[in-house]
Amino acid sequence: MTDFLMKPKIDFAFKEIMMNEQARIGFLAAMLGLDPAEIRETKILNTNLRKEHEDDKQGILDVRVLLNDDTEIDIEIQLSPLSVWADRSLFYMSKMFTEQIHAGRRLFGPEKMR
Repeated sequence: MTDFLMKPKIDFAFKEIMMNEQARIGFLAAMLGLDPAEIRETKILNTNLRKEHEDDKQGILDVRVLLNDDTEIDIEIQLSPLSVWADRSLFYMSKMFTEQIHAGRRLFGPEKMR
């Protein structure tokens, strides 16, 4: 590992590696216990979580990926212990979830509300 220009555990290097779709698919397959063939494609999404009001908390994800079945995944790299990780994770997940809710749609499933 001494030949690496930059170790992949460094935030910037990790994000750059995730820009490569083959690396992303391989990483996700390994982490999720899937056959890489099950992941047809992935798409990098905007990592800035939307602020609707000026005083809302800003959230910036490391890597946000859309899978072929419309599943969104947040990939974070954290090397040191972070006592607030549970809170941060819940915040990120909540923001990602609410960004996907659109007027007239059910919270779960593609059908329109009646």
